[in-house]
Amino acid sequence: YYQNILKEVYRDIQKNAFYQNVWDINKNLYDASLARYRQRRLELGSVNDPILEAARLEVAYFAVALEILVPTNNQVNKNETTGLKDFNKFNEMEADAFSFSLPSYLEDYVLREVENIRAAKGEMKSPVLLYPKNYDDFVVPADYKYNAKLNNFYLAMKWMNSNFPLYYKTEDCPDCLLDKNDWLVNLIAANFITKDLYD
Repeated sequence: YYQNILKEVYRDIQKNAFYQNVWDINKNLYDASLARYRQRRLELGSVNDPILEAARLEVAYFAVALEILVPTNNQVNKNETTGLKDFNKFNEMEADAFSFSLPSYLEDYVLREVENIRAAKGEMKSPVLLYPKNYDDFVVPADYKYNAKLNNFYLAMKWMNSNFPLYYKTEDCPDCLLDKNDWLVNLIAANFITKDLYD
């Protein structure tokens, strides 16, 4: 009984405090990385540059987390005005607060990534991270699935624990996940994320 109460209290904290914290952190990091990407793109134009690609990958990484946290249509309590409250859904004010605009050049692969995460079925190449990812890892446990906020929080935290591979494919590492060029972009993006978190 004590363990169950403790778990329920922790889920309450995740729902009512940590959700906002995770949103704020990702939104701030998203805004900073988007500014860096736009500045570099302005300086270089549309060229094949690993640093520019890494900057875009960092923006996409935070955009996926935010997009997961944005309530879907069926997660918003539309009957609030008639007095019917569903406390397992977002209210309309929260739905407005947890929204952001995704740039058109990120839409395609960020939304495909979010779709794969929400579907949570099988292994396929990640549109954002560019390596095969097991989306079965995103199956939401029953004690999180019943509540829209907890469901999204769980998925966002799982996404934020994604790996940035340390090695690239060679004869010594045939099972490594990325070729050298994609690995370089991932490595630079991981460094951008690390620096931004440190700052």
